[in-house]
Amino acid sequence: MKHHIQLYLKISLTVFLMLGMLSCNAELDDLLSTKNPDSNNPGNPDTDNPDKPDTGAPGTGSPDKPDAGAPGSGSPDKPDAGAPGSGSPDKPDAGAPGSGSPGEGAPGEGAPGEGDPNPPPEPTKILTAVVSTLAGSSTSGSRDGTGAAAEFNFPRGITADNAGNLYVVDTNNNKIRKITPAGVVTSFAGSTSGGYLDATGTAAKLNSPRAIAIGPAGNLYVTDRYNERIRKITPAGVVTSFAGSGTSGQNDGTGSAAQFNSPGGIAVDSSGNVYVADTSNHNIRKITPAGVVSTHAGAGGTVFNQPYSVAVDGNGNVYVADSYNHKIQKITAGGTVTILAGSTGGHQDGTGTAAKFNYPYGVAVDSAGNVYVADSNNKMIRKITPAGVVTTLAGTGTAGYKDGTGAEAQFKDPRKLVVDSSGNIYVSDRSNHRIRKITMEYR
Repeated sequence: MKHHIQLYLKISLTVFLMLGMLSCNAELDDLLSTKNPDSNNPGNPDTDNPDKPDTGAPGTGSPDKPDAGAPGSGSPDKPDAGAPGSGSPDKPDAGAPGSGSPGEGAPGEGAPGEGDPNPPPEPTKILTAVVSTLAGSSTSGSRDGTGAAAEFNFPRGITADNAGNLYVVDTNNNKIRKITPAGVVTSFAGSTSGGYLDATGTAAKLNSPRAIAIGPAGNLYVTDRYNERIRKITPAGVVTSFAGSGTSGQNDGTGSAAQFNSPGGIAVDSSGNVYVADTSNHNIRKITPAGVVSTHAGAGGTVFNQPYSVAVDGNGNVYVADSYNHKIQKITAGGTVTILAGSTGGHQDGTGTAAKFNYPYGVAVDSAGNVYVADSNNKMIRKITPAGVVTTLAGTGTAGYKDGTGAEAQFKDPRKLVVDSSGNIYVSDRSNHRIRKITMEYR
C-alpha cells in the first residue's frame, strides 16, 4: 500500500513539473511575441503592449512610436523593413534604391568627414612671368609674314592700340610694322630706302626712326631721329611732319620752328599732349595737340643724361629712362623731378635708390601705376611698383635667346616695351630681331 502511495506521489510531482514548464514556455512565447511582432499576423489592440505599436492595425500606434504598418512610416530608430524609401537616419532600409550605410560602398556616398582629416595642402601657385616670341626670327630682314616667318632689322620702339594690334619701329628697315594679335606682320608705313618724305603708307620715308606712341584718336607719333623731327601717322597710314625743322638744335616753337637733337623716346597722354625724350639735348620736351613745343623738364641739360625713353600715366606723371644715370626718374604733372628708382650702374633689386639698373633704355607704365623697364645691359625686364619697389620680372642677365618662365628666359638686347590693356608686356628684343611677349600666369 505504501509503495502505491509513493508511486502516486512521484507521478503527480512529475505531472506538476511538466505542466509548470509548459506554462513557463507559453509565457515566454507570449513575451517574445510582444517584443518581436509578426508583421504578417494582425495584432490585437486590446492585448498589445501599450508602449509598442500595433503592427497590424493601419494608422494605430503609440503617439511616440508610429505603427509599423503605416506606409512610409517607421520608428526613428527601427524602420519597418518593407516601407519603400523609408529608413532610420542611422540605418536606412535595405530595399530603398541608392540607399546604404554611409561608407559601405554605395556609389557617391561615404560618411561625412571620412578619409584623411588633414589632407596635404595644394602647392601654392605663384604669379610668374612667361616669355614667348610673338614674331620675328634670328635672321634680319624686311619680310612680312606670320610669327617666325616675318623678319625685322633691329626693331626698337613699340606701342599697342585698343584692338590689341602692335606697331613696331623697325629701325634699320626705316619702317613702321604692324602686328595683329594673331602675329601677322605687315609694313604699315615707310620704305627700306630711308629718307624724308611725307606720303601715305610705304610711299613715305623715315630715317632711322627710334620710338612710337599712340594718341587718344588713334594717331601714331614717331621720333624720326636722323630727320630730327616728330612724324605723325593717321590710322589710314598718312605720314606728315608734326614738329621739328630737320636741323638739330634746342629751340622751342611751333611745328617746324622747333628743334630737336636726336629725339629718342615718345609718349602721349590722354589729352593728346606728346612728350619726347630729346636724348642729345638731355631734356624732356612737350608738344601740344596744336604742335607747340616747349621744354617740360631738364632745361640746361643737368638733370638727365641721355634719356632714351618716356612713358606717361593716367595722372599726367611722366617716367623717364635716364639711361646714362642708370635711373628711372619721375616728373609730376607740375614739372617736379624725383628719382623713382636706381642709383649707380649694376643689378640689384630693392626699393628706390637701393635698386640698381644698367643702362635702362625702355620704360612703360600700366593702368595700376606699375612701371616696367627694359634694363638693356642687364638683359632683363624689371618692374617698379608705385612705392618704388624694384624686382626682376624676366631674364637671366646673360645675353641670349630663350623662351621660358621668369629667370629661365633670355634676351639679347631689350630696348623698348609696352603694356597692353590686358596687362601683357611686349618687348622689342633688338639684336635678336624679335618681338617678345610676357604674360603673367599663376604656376
